[in-house]
Amino acid sequence: MKHFWLLPLSAAAVSAVLLGAAPAQAAIYDARFTGVVASSQGSTGFATGSTVTGEFIYNSSTTTYSLFTVGGVAATAPSTSLASLTPDKSTALYEAQASAVQQGATTNRNFAVDLEGLNPWPVAFGDAAGVLGLGSALTNNLATAGNPLSQFPSTFGYNLAQSNGTAAAILTANLTSINVTVPGTAVPEPGSIALLATAALGLVGARRRRA
Repeated sequence: MKHFWLLPLSAAAVSAVLLGAAPAQAAIYDARFTGVVASSQGSTGFATGSTVTGEFIYNSSTTTYSLFTVGGVAATAPSTSLASLTPDKSTALYEAQASAVQQGATTNRNFAVDLEGLNPWPVAFGDAAGVLGLGSALTNNLATAGNPLSQFPSTFGYNLAQSNGTAAAILTANLTSINVTVPGTAVPEPGSIALLATAALGLVGARRRRA
C-alpha cells in the first residue's frame, strides 16, 4: 500500500513560485499610424508627398487582424494574418494578405507595416506583438522619415492586383508617427495557463513509502 504526504513549504517559497508564474495576458493592439506617400501607382487617390494614415487591430492570442486599413482601403476577408520579427530584431513586420487564387478573392491584396528600429527591438526573439506593447520605447526607438538617425525608415502601404496578375494600385508611405493603444485584453494564452498549472503542481511534493 502506498501513502503520500505533502512536503512543508515556507510562505516565502509559495509566494516566489506564484509571483513568478503569473500568466501573461495576450493583448489586443490598436495601431494607428501616419506617413508621407513615397510612391503611388494606379488609382490610390494619393499623390507623392501627401499625408496618408492607416490602422490595424491585432489580437496576439489569435494572431489575427480584425482591421487593417491604409488610406481608406481595407484588407478584405478572408485574409492571412502575419506578424514577424527578423532574427536580428531590427524589423517588425505586420501583414494582411488575401490571395485571389487561394482564398477566392477577386483581387490579390497585400497590406503591410514595417517598423524599423534604430536599435534592435528590446523583446524576445520572434515576439513581433511585444514590439507593439513597448509604449514610449517603441516611439523612441522607431526609425521614421525625417529622422537623421534613420538609415532605413519605417514604411507602410498596400499592393492591389487583379486576379490575372495585372497591377491595380500600389501605395508606399514613409512612416512619420505611430500610436498604439490596448483597448482590450484577450484570454490568457494556453502556454501561460500550462505554465501556471506546472508551477502550482511544483508547490506540492510527495514522499512515498511502502506499508
